[in-house]
Amino acid sequence: MCISAAAAWVQGQSYPAGSVVSYSGLLYLAKYANPGYNPTVSTYYWARYDCNNLSTAPVCSSTTAQWVQGQTYQAGAVATYSGTRYVAKYANPGYNPTISTYYWATYACSTAATAPTCSNPITTWVQGQNYAAGAVVTYQGLQYVAKYANPGYNPTVSTYYWAAVGSWVQGKAYAAGSVVTYGAATYKATYANPGYNPTISTYYWSKLGC
Repeated sequence: MCISAAAAWVQGQSYPAGSVVSYSGLLYLAKYANPGYNPTVSTYYWARYDCNNLSTAPVCSSTTAQWVQGQTYQAGAVATYSGTRYVAKYANPGYNPTISTYYWATYACSTAATAPTCSNPITTWVQGQNYAAGAVVTYQGLQYVAKYANPGYNPTVSTYYWAAVGSWVQGKAYAAGSVVTYGAATYKATYANPGYNPTISTYYWSKLGC
């Protein structure tokens, strides 16, 4: 059953997976539990919730929590009871899902997510190969980004055309197209931002590599 209204998102409030909130006139569904990340920024944790398109529902998981009598559930919370999953249509103080059908509805899991294709590969540099501006390569164990298009100049020699990829710095302003490393991954700034975390602010960053 579609949830057509939800409580307003509150910054810093913890939300379990499956929670539905309203923000700036739109509804958002928590794909994963989070401590109150902004729904429009932290798209890894949140997805648009549209009553006409419920494809944003979280994928079935064996980690769905068991329903607990007396526990408070927010609208959109998902719980398992007697082997069946239920979604809270309205906030409630732990009513039994099989009895309080006003507050709960059975929850049909979405199909498993399809593994993404590799659209942002990081390849080994090849001498004489044409590279477009923004291309990312590896050479002698390091990563380089092409500042300008070039016909395969050596990244360690042609520093006018290439720059070594540096580590992400919190609070540092990044222009669109900037490439950074964070953790064990590499990210490119989809949009300019003031140093948002690449693993959280997936609206502003795209992960590179496969």
